[in-house]
Amino acid sequence: MSDDILMKAAFKASNRSDDLHTKVGAVILCESLDTCTANNFYVGDDSKKEERQDRPLKYAFTTHAEEGAIMGSFRMGHDLKDGKMFVTHIPCPTCARLIAQSGIARVVCAMQRTSTSDVDEPITRAILSECDVEFVEHEKPLG
Repeated sequence: MSDDILMKAAFKASNRSDDLHTKVGAVILCESLDTCTANNFYVGDDSKKEERQDRPLKYAFTTHAEEGAIMGSFRMGHDLKDGKMFVTHIPCPTCARLIAQSGIARVVCAMQRTSTSDVDEPITRAILSECDVEFVEHEKPLG
């Protein structure tokens, strides 16, 4: 599958996000797995979701798309060694650490920014680079 097709799949996944402010999608492709897709989502009591949508509280109750895709792949018993991740936003440093530790070898990112990207991006790039994970910038797909 091409990078363009997988990036479109990541954006399609992002549309399922229940986050009111930032919708993120991720797709993992690896040898033992066709694809695993995920979006960022709220974890907790749905009756409290609305009051927990604002920063910084939402960070405690939100699973990032990258985390969801990695955990989903592991739950299905897949080895992510040398896998590829396609993500709609710049991963945060925590997700960069998870990506590096999971064995993913390449991250293709649409480079959409969040409110913390200015601080997070240099750290994310350093983590991925120092862990030999290729980081590729990709244009946001049209349509």
